[in-house]
Amino acid sequence: MSSPQFIALSKDSDDPYLGPLCRSSDGLLLNPNSFDYSSSSVPIFMRGLTRAEIMHRCAADSRDYYVMDTGYFANYGTLTKRWHRIAKNGLQHTGPVIERDRMRWDRLVKEFPLLRWPGWKKNGSKILLVVPSGKPCKFYKIDRDQWIADTIREIQRYTDREIVIRLKPERYDRIKTFTIYDQLDRDIFAVVTYNSIAAVEAVAYGIPAFTLAPTAADSVCLKDLSSLESPYYPDSDQVYRWCRHLAYGQYHTDELITGKAYPLLF
Repeated sequence: MSSPQFIALSKDSDDPYLGPLCRSSDGLLLNPNSFDYSSSSVPIFMRGLTRAEIMHRCAADSRDYYVMDTGYFANYGTLTKRWHRIAKNGLQHTGPVIERDRMRWDRLVKEFPLLRWPGWKKNGSKILLVVPSGKPCKFYKIDRDQWIADTIREIQRYTDREIVIRLKPERYDRIKTFTIYDQLDRDIFAVVTYNSIAAVEAVAYGIPAFTLAPTAADSVCLKDLSSLESPYYPDSDQVYRWCRHLAYGQYHTDELITGKAYPLLF
């Protein structure tokens, strides 16, 4: 039997997303309890933030790993997860923006008109503070309540705008009844978050963002809250280039099944 191209780890015997990726792209799906890290040197795929110790070990050994999680765009309308980002050696695509063709982004915009670039919306009066959920707090070893208090205090040093706090809603609510776009339409001037993809969604929706950990929005937002009253507004060409780049970092479930996703990782 030939060696697999990669190993994917999941406690589920047939993970609904890693499983199809393995079957279509010569990967091997293993339960973490039966995985011998030293038995091979092929890349390791994981889903979500539950394998932090393996990510850290791979980083220390300069071994490639890939993390699958919720897609950057089009995460609304249906409870079925359709889009999945896969980032190399990190949780999100934090490296340089790569010039891409417009095919994948245009297809997304056609299906999801909310993604059509509206230009910058500068008339909002409130700051939206998007709070990290439990998993990233555990991964980054931060206390959520303390982070909220510290960040509110920091925001208030630089602006007297009203602060609206968005805790992560239950999946039905955030996908169907009160999406991030519903929230952004409520007089929001800027978004502040830790590492949430809300920063990506906000910028692509014309709302500037500030992130306090590495994110895929780093090239189009700021990290210094002292600039809250003068956010970064990159020009439309830069925003479109960034959107096209991230469109090549997320993959539809059908692409996992057919094998189209794996070649796009490289």
